[in-house]
Amino acid sequence: MRCAVGILATLLSSLAVSGCGGNERVDNAVEAREGNQVELAGVRYRVVVFRELNPFVTPGDALWRGDPPRAGVGLYLVSLSACGVDDEPARATDEVHLEDAFGQRFMPRVAGTVDAYQYGPRMLEPGECLPHEDSAADETFGGAALVFALPFEAIEERPIVLELGHPAGEDEVRIQLDV
Repeated sequence: MRCAVGILATLLSSLAVSGCGGNERVDNAVEAREGNQVELAGVRYRVVVFRELNPFVTPGDALWRGDPPRAGVGLYLVSLSACGVDDEPARATDEVHLEDAFGQRFMPRVAGTVDAYQYGPRMLEPGECLPHEDSAADETFGGAALVFALPFEAIEERPIVLELGHPAGEDEVRIQLDV
């Protein structure tokens, strides 16, 4: 009888846990992987590259002019392109962050990133891209730069996900990054 009560309690707690959450994301689902395109609010985004950034060698020294990260933390570059795809102008999102495997969020480090390379959300005309073709960001990194400071322990656990939010806060897309 004691065994049956234990099994019943386990089943009931499993049902209670699985029934909670409603519309919340219960896994680390992504819409795309690095290199693939995603659309959000009339803008097509693509992560060109995600890699560790060394601010002491080229081209990292041209991109990062801020303080070096503290011990146990590295700088990571997300090179992102954004192009207007609708018939009307659309705004590139400023709702951008990285998320580690445990849901911890990391915001881009704007101070320290050289303006010529930095991702700067703005209105895009149909067919217009950010960064502009032949710009310093396009020529050097293939996209506009977002720099993040991440603890090395966050990078050790996969996945690392770039989350882009709808400019009006209505939706989001998630892109899994390769380290």
